[in-house]
Amino acid sequence: MHTVTPPHTPSGPAAGSGAGERAGWTDLPPPLDRRIAFALDTSSWVVLVVMSVLGLWGLRDTGSMVLAGALCLVYGLLDAVGRRHAAVPRYPSLLMALQTLVVAILLALPSDYRDAFAFLLVMLSIRCVLFLGPRAGAAWIALFWLLSSAAALWEYGLSGLVVAGFNLGVYPLCGMVGYALAALARSTAERADALAELQLAQARLRRVAVDEERRRLGRDLHDSVKQQVFATTMQIGAARALLADRPERASEALDRAEQAARRAGTELNTVIHELRSAELDGGVPLALQRLTDSWAQETGTPVRVGLAETVQVPEQAEHALLRVAEEALSNVARHAGARQVEVSLAEAGGEVVLTIADDGRGYDPGRARTGVGVSSMQERVTALDGRLDVHTAPGGGTTVRARVPSRGEET
Repeated sequence: MHTVTPPHTPSGPAAGSGAGERAGWTDLPPPLDRRIAFALDTSSWVVLVVMSVLGLWGLRDTGSMVLAGALCLVYGLLDAVGRRHAAVPRYPSLLMALQTLVVAILLALPSDYRDAFAFLLVMLSIRCVLFLGPRAGAAWIALFWLLSSAAALWEYGLSGLVVAGFNLGVYPLCGMVGYALAALARSTAERADALAELQLAQARLRRVAVDEERRRLGRDLHDSVKQQVFATTMQIGAARALLADRPERASEALDRAEQAARRAGTELNTVIHELRSAELDGGVPLALQRLTDSWAQETGTPVRVGLAETVQVPEQAEHALLRVAEEALSNVARHAGARQVEVSLAEAGGEVVLTIADDGRGYDPGRARTGVGVSSMQERVTALDGRLDVHTAPGGGTTVRARVPSRGEET
């Protein structure tokens, strides 16, 4: 027995690159949306809190501290609004202008740590490219550099040129980070779109292949089985006409009719074998393995699989058992809220036993009505002289067990 562990599946729809060159933080398509956007959000708030505390610490009077505290709070609220509406910012330039104005006022306050307030412009250098694209972002970055340089010259005199020169490298670098994130978001979204188109094309090809196979089978039935059935009908008709006067000839006609019927049966078996679902190639254990692998990837729920490869599943039961497994897993995904599922196939007591068990919420069988899915599973198993058992209880998970006669018990 082994466990099928689903890979990380991104949540939420893949977002595009926005209008023009804009790209907001939450434009990042999964799985980048959670990781990178969370990192940007967290770093932005850390920078805001740390730099606000440092800037407030350097202020020289209470009135300035109150004003600076209020401005930092306004900056934080604007920052939150920017993240909240980053996917489709309605007024990104206005939002950037308001935050820049707040920082400019903070820089004008008499603080001994004015550089702390100037550092807020560093984070804005990343966001302006994400919001506005590289061209407009470059203009804002130039404005940020001018503001920070003016504050440095005001604070340190000509020595502030050193700070201005340092910022001349820092702000464009931050803009490049924002551009790289926006480009990564667009590239990921384009790959997601290409994958969706590829899957659509594959689905169309499968439909074309199915239609062609149906036409081929139709020709085979017409050219083989139909002709044998026609020959059988003709021989039976001849036997009926000869039965009264020439019974020996009638007997020969019936023999020929029987041979034609046998040939028709053989050809029908050939067609039925060709109609056998391709998903059952390799047998039921392999088909169940593929099913559980796919289901785990789609739902994100781990599946423990125990499949005995030596199980002798009757051919007429293969399709039914696979459909029971599909329906049971579908019910788990829709209703159970399970953290783990177990699927097993074994042979015991002259029966093939398929079991699907989950650790989900379960239900009260006395109060819940039998759904179409359970009824369908019951009909499939009963048609094979088997039985279907469903064991469940509120909070105790659900176990679906299908039993059908094994190959050795076929009649």
